[in-house]
Amino acid sequence: MASIIWNRDPQEALNNPYEYNAQEQFQREAISISEKIGNRLDEFVYNLEDRTLEKAIWMLQNDALFAFKDSVILLEQKNHRIVGRLLRDILESLHLIEFLSSESDKAINSLAKWYNDDLIMHREFREYVKKRDGEFISEKHKNTHRVLSKFTHRSYKTLLYSYILGNENKIYYDEKWRLVPSIAMYYALLGYFGGLIIDNLKRYGNLNEEEVSKYWNESMEEFQIPRGYLTPEQKNFLGIDD
Repeated sequence: MASIIWNRDPQEALNNPYEYNAQEQFQREAISISEKIGNRLDEFVYNLEDRTLEKAIWMLQNDALFAFKDSVILLEQKNHRIVGRLLRDILESLHLIEFLSSESDKAINSLAKWYNDDLIMHREFREYVKKRDGEFISEKHKNTHRVLSKFTHRSYKTLLYSYILGNENKIYYDEKWRLVPSIAMYYALLGYFGGLIIDNLKRYGNLNEEEVSKYWNESMEEFQIPRGYLTPEQKNFLGIDD
């Protein structure tokens, strides 16, 4: 079974940041599947002059996958500050793949512009989703992108994730000890975004669902490390007495 981090709620992780063994299991699993899929993607070769959709998907999937892997390595080193910005990179790469793969007239024109080094703004994806799935889903994507953009634009709260709270409500920049509770939150976010990457690889590009599932199963450890810390509410739900 996969580490609990793959499906952990980020807010719950922020409130209870003590699942160190589960995080280590997640590190091993995440690096394993990143390397397996990365090696497989490396088998495909494209010409510099190629301007196909297939090449664009391949490049964007590599970008998302290795941003994920880099983030896992950074968290293992307790260097969490850059991870929030990499999460937005992952999201934008995945959404761009989805938009371009629609092969609508707008997507085809956007692909040509992309190869000419023009930017495709995130709103293009949201407009596509709005037509396909409705305004509610489009707004959800907009809100997620807006939240992640705060890491890039250095909002107060995202900067606060790098501080620890001391006596008398004083905050201290955690460069020396790197014990900020937000590291657990970043792990949970990475678990979620790792799942998005796996789903994208199954649906688009050169790999098929069966192949990606095989790499996933090979990378997940047989024994799931159980939670080391439970809140009183969780103990009550599970019927566990102290």
